[in-house]
Amino acid sequence: MRLLVLSDLHLSPGGKPPAFERLSAYTVDDVEGVMLLGDVIDKTDENSIDLGREVIAGFADAGLPVLSVPGNHDHLPDHRRLVSGIDGARLLHGTAITLVDRGAEPVNEGADDSLRIVGWGCEEFDQRPAVSPPWDTEPESAPVSPARIDAFVDTLAAHIQGDAPLESVEESLGIADPAGFGRGIKRLLERHRPIASALSVDGPLLVGTHVPPFGTGLDVSRGAGDSHRGSVALRLALEERSPIAVCCGHFHREEYDLLDGTHLLNPGYRGGAVVEVDPRTAGFSYDPISLSE
Repeated sequence: MRLLVLSDLHLSPGGKPPAFERLSAYTVDDVEGVMLLGDVIDKTDENSIDLGREVIAGFADAGLPVLSVPGNHDHLPDHRRLVSGIDGARLLHGTAITLVDRGAEPVNEGADDSLRIVGWGCEEFDQRPAVSPPWDTEPESAPVSPARIDAFVDTLAAHIQGDAPLESVEESLGIADPAGFGRGIKRLLERHRPIASALSVDGPLLVGTHVPPFGTGLDVSRGAGDSHRGSVALRLALEERSPIAVCCGHFHREEYDLLDGTHLLNPGYRGGAVVEVDPRTAGFSYDPISLSE
């Protein structure tokens, strides 16, 4: 099953458009649809909305179903304006759809060659991590080790699952500001519940998000001391569900990583990829496409 995945187009009236001509070869005979990973537009004035709708409608008019995830520049309220009323376009946030590979060979009775796709986007512009790791308050030094990141995530997971009280979490992590950390934990719980619920669908799963999961090769903010700025709530939900792959954006560079067997892909700024997923074998591959000059 093949999807055309596009991230961070940041369309702007009067600005230089992406090189959409590089997508002309991809038709309904080549891909099952288009998934937009947020920040389709850079601002949300009426002219920008109109431009974004024109691009989305162009894909839909070509017979390609469009699944569109809200970004932080076009977060949920404005993203509804982007896709509303366009036949063949769907807002993908907290919902799941099922795709069946039109070209798949018949499978044995009871086998499942359909793919569930769940989207989770931004509900506000400032989509920072719900809870900050303890090293954010430490003097800058060497990059944080993967082992320390995993310990932080595992400790939070134990609390969410009811296996560790907040006081023991604070002690284990050496939290210097318990009050601030407590507020972060409250935000984490508020964000984690709906994401985990959305990902709880049965069957082979592909996830589309704007912000990448925390503590991976995709969420390093080069302008913030190489710190991790992805979603902790998403990371926890992914570890509970283990989908085949996650496609995301937000950080403007092409990156690929693995998270406990889950493939992670960010096509980058004005980036694209033809993503191929085999629901029967959990196979994943991609061919990158750059839409920037």
